[in-house]
Amino acid sequence: MEESLQRFRSSSNASLPCSALTSHFSTDDETSPTFPLRPSSLTLTRIAYGARVLNEGGMQSLPLLHFSGGAFISDSAGVVNVAKIKGIHNSMVTGIFGGEGTWKVVKEEAGEDASASATDLSSYISAFTKSWVYSDLHEIRNLRQSFNPPFFTSRSLGLLCGVNAGGLLRH
Repeated sequence: MEESLQRFRSSSNASLPCSALTSHFSTDDETSPTFPLRPSSLTLTRIAYGARVLNEGGMQSLPLLHFSGGAFISDSAGVVNVAKIKGIHNSMVTGIFGGEGTWKVVKEEAGEDASASATDLSSYISAFTKSWVYSDLHEIRNLRQSFNPPFFTSRSLGLLCGVNAGGLLRH
């Protein structure tokens, strides 16, 4: 580790741009010169690798969106509209709802002490169910299941019905 630190200090790019700090995809984090070698980051160790998947379950696979002290917002809630392939719009809107709900709770609890119990973000659920995102997901709630063989006896029939249902929706 000390050798890596010396090599970083002696290199010509000692002041790294922000893109080098945020786009680090090396497999050897401890010796890579693009890894930010600040005293606080020298003790960090990688505990796991992760990957992103598309949450395309629709309305039936939405989790309970709020819990004591937090909420599932944006893409982590799985609000992808499969028929329209519209996930970013829905994620941004639910992120806004989560932020507004959190701000509302913070303003209500401004007079309380910091050791208060965990907040309840149920206002986020009510904003979500009244929004166009919820009605959009409710419109196509059975589209994904039409592709599965238990719903229809053959995949081709499920595909045909799924494509027809997707074609009937407004784009």
